[in-house]
Amino acid sequence: MLHLPIAESRIAQFAAKFEPVGDGYAWHGDARQGGLPVSAAEHVQMIADYARSIRWIFRFMGLWAILSGVALGVLDASSVLMLARWQQMAVILAPAPLVLALLWRAERAPMAMLGTRMPIAPPRPRMRAMAVRLAALPLSISVSMIGIGALLMVQLWRRDEMAATPGYALIGLGSIAFGTAILIVRRRTAR
Repeated sequence: MLHLPIAESRIAQFAAKFEPVGDGYAWHGDARQGGLPVSAAEHVQMIADYARSIRWIFRFMGLWAILSGVALGVLDASSVLMLARWQQMAVILAPAPLVLALLWRAERAPMAMLGTRMPIAPPRPRMRAMAVRLAALPLSISVSMIGIGALLMVQLWRRDEMAATPGYALIGLGSIAFGTAILIVRRRTAR
């Protein structure tokens, strides 16, 4: 089975918002604000709380998708209740507002805890903050992006559809370029 490290990727990107400062950490949650002080114990606790929240949210989403898909399939096959496509999509997407609210809450939890503290580190420049978060992405994401973009380009080339469908070619090239950019950023920040 294909494993997509979406939850782990979000956790790694959250952890990348912390930077060691002395015997503690600075949390860079907002690009306009400096790094807020966090003790080592708070750092561990905040990442653990965030990881627990994110994993629960993704488990819930997966379970909802499976259960709603099976229920809709059974209803459709048994002809007990025939739903239009838009109604089926509404059932599948029903928990989206709750999931988005929970994600927002998990992302903003450190700010609620640290909001009154004075910054101990200067704000990260936007490009530096983006590079740190991109470097936290797993290697499999950039490799997947490059591979999928390359497969799309090969399929377009084999079918002589490169000129006929320039939009798909741009998607393929964009995927390859973004995956390569992530690899370059990862390599530069690893030094």
